[in-house]
Order: sequence, then C-alpha cells, then structure tokens
Amino acid sequence: MRVAMRVSRSSRLGFRGLALAVMGAGVMSVGSGCSAASPGREFPAAARVVRDPANDTIRFLEGPSGLDGDPAYEAARDERRAVNVARAYLAHYRAAFRLDDPEVELFAPDLAKTDASGTHVRFQQVWRGLPVDGAEIIVHLDGDRRVTGVSGSYVPTPRLFDRKPALTADEARSIASRSGADCSRCRAELVVFAERDVDPRLAWRVAAPPLSITGAVLLIDADTGAVLRRVPVALPGAGRTLEGTER
Repeated sequence: MRVAMRVSRSSRLGFRGLALAVMGAGVMSVGSGCSAASPGREFPAAARVVRDPANDTIRFLEGPSGLDGDPAYEAARDERRAVNVARAYLAHYRAAFRLDDPEVELFAPDLAKTDASGTHVRFQQVWRGLPVDGAEIIVHLDGDRRVTGVSGSYVPTPRLFDRKPALTADEARSIASRSGADCSRCRAELVVFAERDVDPRLAWRVAAPPLSITGAVLLIDADTGAVLRRVPVALPGAGRTLEGTER
C-alpha cells in the first residue's frame, strides 16, 4: 500500500467513517493520547489517535486540541484565519507528527474549505520545495476555529540531504516514451516518491499534456530510471482509460 494515499475526500466521509476506512486498510489504532511526542507536546488524553504501523505517522486524530490558552494558537483564532490556526496546531505538535518544521514542510495550495461539518485546511507535504507525491495532511476545525481533528497520509520528514537527480527531465520523458506513448510534450516534475516500507527517493513525475488522449502518469526513479509507478488516467465521461483498458 502506498503511504501517499489521496485523502481529499476525508471531509465528506466524516471522522468516524474515515477512521473505519483507515483501520480497515491495515492501519493500526494506538488509542488515546500520544507517546511519540517530545515533553510538553503530547496530545490531550481524550484525543483518539490512529497511527500507521509502518512509519508511525498520524492517519487520523479526533479530539480536543489541548491548546486553549496557547498564545500562537489563540492569536490565530482571534484573526479567524483557519490556515494559521492549523499551522499553529501542527507546529505545536510537530514531534508527534514526526515533522521537523511543519511551517516549511507543509504547503496549503487552496483556501480553506467550509461545509456543514466545519472548516478543512488541506496541506501538501513538500521537501525543500519539492512535492511529496500524493502526501497530504488535512486539519479540521469547528465553527469557532478550534481544531477538532486531523486526517491524512504522509511520511516523516524525508532524509535526502543535498541529493540531486542523476537523470534530466528529458531523459525521464524518453523513458516514459518507451511505454508506447509520445512523451515529447509531457510535463516532467521532480517530486519525492514515498512508500510505506522503503526510503523516500527523488523521482520524475511524467504526465501527458492537458487534454491528451494517450498516455498515463509515470513516476520514474530520478537516479536509476526505473519506473516506480504507472497510473492510468481516465478520460472524463469516457469508458476507457488513457491506456485503452476498460474501466
């Protein structure tokens, strides 16, 4: 199973439905509280936490924030800015989340989404400006801008140091073309590829241009050229994927 599993539907599933789905996928609950945090960073005892047994990251959390009265958290709440409230929460519990510096490792590409269940702030995980493919953390807040829970799928802070890709973007496109599709105009983006049971690595994410009718998204190891993952892309309203296989 990938650690970088898409979770953008979590706000629609609801906390309890998401927790059941996560545990049903083989992710283990460790009950209330959190023993992985540094002193002064434990979650409240009433918090319910589900961790991934493969890398000890938090997949689901529900309960009080424990930060009422915390200056940074309360200042963000006073501003009514959900993104800043979420950032203050993640910064306080960064050791529990196994993130060195959430301020620079988490990017909020969209404005906070608000619905009947509250406000939801989605963060894309990045490493030195590179996206960690598919890795997200979503912080959930109530109408008073208090954090009520977290869901997501991500990896601990990657330890890639100053590594640079051995392959160029053009070389990655050439490898993708060997799959049978013309990739001369494909987009090639350098990302961090993360699996639950292997070390993170640099990869080229090669995708067909918008509105293309052939190809797929390929993740190619930026050092060895190995194809790490091939993701068929479905055409809206069509009965076939871009690879021509029936859905």
